[in-house]
Amino acid sequence: MGNTNQFDINTRNTKKDDQNGRNGGQNSKQQKAYHVLEPDKLAAKIKKEFKAFFKREEIERAKEAASYYPENTLASDVLQAKYLAPKETGPLHLWYRVARAVSSVEKDQEHWFKEFFKILFDYKFLPGGRIMHGAGREDAKRRPTLSNCYV
Repeated sequence: MGNTNQFDINTRNTKKDDQNGRNGGQNSKQQKAYHVLEPDKLAAKIKKEFKAFFKREEIERAKEAASYYPENTLASDVLQAKYLAPKETGPLHLWYRVARAVSSVEKDQEHWFKEFFKILFDYKFLPGGRIMHGAGREDAKRRPTLSNCYV
C-alpha cells in the first residue's frame, strides 16, 4: 500500500555500537531520511486531497511565506526563521508537517491527518510555537522538545 505524504521516507537498518556494551556490543537502530516536497508538488497534492474544503487561490498563496504575508515582512521573516524546516517555503509546508506528525500517533492516521490539516489551515487551532517548530522535524541534530513550558 503506497502511503504518500509530504516526505519521501527512506529507512535503512544500521548497526551501531551500544554505549553500555549490551546485546553483544551492537544495537540495531532505524534511521529515517526526510525530503520535503517542492512547493508546487505539495500545493497540487493539497488541492487534490482538499478540493472540497479550500479554494485553489488560498492554497497557492500559502505556498510561500512572502505571498501569504504580502504586506507584513515581519510575519514572513518570523515564519521563515522560527518555524519552517530547511527547504520549507511557507505555511502550507508547516501545516502539512505538523498535521502529519500529530496524526502519526492515531490509529487512523489519514483520517486524523485530514482533520488536523483542515483546522490548522482554517486557523481554528494554532499550536504552540515549539510544536510548530519541532513537530515532524527529523532534520535536527537533537530532537526538539514540543513543550512550551515546564513546571
